[in-house]
Amino acid sequence: MTGPLRILFVFARLQAGDDERDAVMLANWLDPVCYRIDAVVCFEQPGMQIQVERLEAAGIDVDTVPYRLSFEETVDHLAQRLALYDVVISCQNVADIYPALERLHWRPALIERGHSADHAFAGPKHFTSPYAAADLAHAQCGGNGAAGSPGACRAHAVLRHD
Repeated sequence: MTGPLRILFVFARLQAGDDERDAVMLANWLDPVCYRIDAVVCFEQPGMQIQVERLEAAGIDVDTVPYRLSFEETVDHLAQRLALYDVVISCQNVADIYPALERLHWRPALIERGHSADHAFAGPKHFTSPYAAADLAHAQCGGNGAAGSPGACRAHAVLRHD
């Protein structure tokens, strides 16, 4: 590897939850010489500027340009950003992520992270490496009848986070 492994968190919105906490934890624990962690937030959530500041305090560059963009403009913006990273962690079922990836010739590894079976099964999954669930129930893709839906959970590709 010639430089740090580049990791991009793509948040649908900031929520002061596990996704943001995990990004900060990784930024605090991983050696910045070996890893670079950045974030893009697609939708503005009123009152969440404190979360932007928390991420930035951990050394994460936070891109909020999509706050001012249409869906199509956000897809273009993401496509330009995604091409610069080795790993993308998409949090909260980001609707813009797959259209942006479709535009790329080379695609970074995509990890999708969510908190519900709805997140696990929403949208396409053909670029998703693993799906990271917030707890065992979601990691096993149980409940809500989701296991029978298209793109049903691939147990070997699901990571559990407790």
